[in-house]
Amino acid sequence: MGINFHDGKNRHTYTTRIANDSWMEAVKKIVSIEKVTNAADIGCGGGIYVRL
Repeated sequence: MGINFHDGKNRHTYTTRIANDSWMEAVKKIVSIEKVTNAADIGCGGGIYVRL
């Protein structure tokens, strides 16, 4: 079942999620986040989207 991101009530479905600190620390160990200017979501499912 897909999600309609054009529907206003779904606008912030993923952007308001909060990841556990352990996820952010794990990512920081393998990716230089300060230097990322472009990214691609190549996974499937909801994923984890946060602002650092």
